[in-house]
Amino acid sequence: MAYPVSKITQILTAVGLILTMATAADAVPLRAELVATTSGLPIYLSATQSDPNNIYYATRASGLINVLDRTTGALKSTFLDLPNSTGIQDGLLCFAFHPDYETNGLFYTYVYRDTDPFVRVVERKRSETNPLQADPTYERQIMEMPNRGSHNGGWLGFSPVDGYLYVTTGDGGANNGVDNGLPAQDPNDLHGKVLRLDVSGDDFPEDSTRNYAIPANNAFEPGEGAAEVYALGLRHPYRASFDQANGDLYIGDVGSNIYEEVNLLPTGQSGANFGWRALEGPFDVPYVNDPAPPDAIDPIYYYPSVSGGVSITGGTVYRGDAIPALQGEYVFADFNQRYVRSFNVDDETINVIDRGPELFPDSLPPRITAITEDAMGELYLVDYLGNKIYRVVADVLEGDFNDDGVVDAADYTVWRDNVGNDASLLPNDIDGGEVGAAQYDRWVANYGRTDIASSAIPEPAAIGMACLGAVSLLWRRRLPG
Repeated sequence: MAYPVSKITQILTAVGLILTMATAADAVPLRAELVATTSGLPIYLSATQSDPNNIYYATRASGLINVLDRTTGALKSTFLDLPNSTGIQDGLLCFAFHPDYETNGLFYTYVYRDTDPFVRVVERKRSETNPLQADPTYERQIMEMPNRGSHNGGWLGFSPVDGYLYVTTGDGGANNGVDNGLPAQDPNDLHGKVLRLDVSGDDFPEDSTRNYAIPANNAFEPGEGAAEVYALGLRHPYRASFDQANGDLYIGDVGSNIYEEVNLLPTGQSGANFGWRALEGPFDVPYVNDPAPPDAIDPIYYYPSVSGGVSITGGTVYRGDAIPALQGEYVFADFNQRYVRSFNVDDETINVIDRGPELFPDSLPPRITAITEDAMGELYLVDYLGNKIYRVVADVLEGDFNDDGVVDAADYTVWRDNVGNDASLLPNDIDGGEVGAAQYDRWVANYGRTDIASSAIPEPAAIGMACLGAVSLLWRRRLPG
């Protein structure tokens, strides 16, 4: 069943966000670190826990999935080579590794083609002789959908909680669904939905185009709607992602003329209706006669479309270890307006931070088609037109608590005098919480780092005295598809 959300609360929240966009002044500063320059229009990036030293990225124009060394960015292998088409919304849009990829070698591709069936989700397999290549002879179709024009969705991924495959689909309408019977609200139509499939089973053995089972507790009982549907009422959910901490699904839904949306689908909450095409954002669409669904779910964040159009790129909640103060931040982008923003999903009030100026201080952010994570939970930005892959890193000199450009004994004094205080007041802190052991460890690990060549590594006695001082202390987040 869907869950109620107060429209009044969400409207007031959105107005506040629009009028009082926060800056990154009180948040850990970030930097976009170039990992690799690619070719072929990179469109998506993913990784698998069984191969933590590598990242995999897909290209739309050339239909490749390539393997990069996570640390150096060096190209290690072409993993998969798919024939592709060149239309604006055609091609390889997304891929996902099976939760048991280490043992079964299975992964899944979402492809939009220029021939019917237009949308295909296909199971593929790693080569048995080369773990950095796919087996070109193995292909098992999971599902397909007919063409409706455009708005193809474009994302799929496995829930970290239930292990099922989730697929986002667009309403398929170049005219926002009008010519197609408003499919996003049709319970029997797979367009404009979140689908949930069990790829380990097959409830349709006589149908070679449907190779999956239907999990329990999807949105509809038999006879009420399509069994595959888990949520409905979406226009163009081009990117989505699971919060690895709890399995909540965050959906970036590209709007029409009024609002771009971030929608939340909490884990286990089937049947949610996000309101399109009667609603855009939390508001009635003025040129649609159909009433809004009575149980429609408002977006947790939305922003207005502007001249020239905007196109949200749904992002990812940060759950990595390298930037503790970024924990719980949902980082997302806009392809047309070229910005990157974030808000903390663990906070009671949404405060949006403009991350673009810090990530890309010398220019506008690039046109980003995906913000995803590697096996370590670190975030990556996929620059579509620039053919680049960036990693999000902290832009600080860790341990430089007096902010003088060198990590030395003076920073220990600042740390000592602030133990127990709010760490956000400490310059160059990336750990958050209260000043304590984490900040001390940063200081020790980075002692001597500076742009000044004459800095020295501390003598063992100095380190010992610092440790002695700490012993007595207890201390205890519009697109081409």
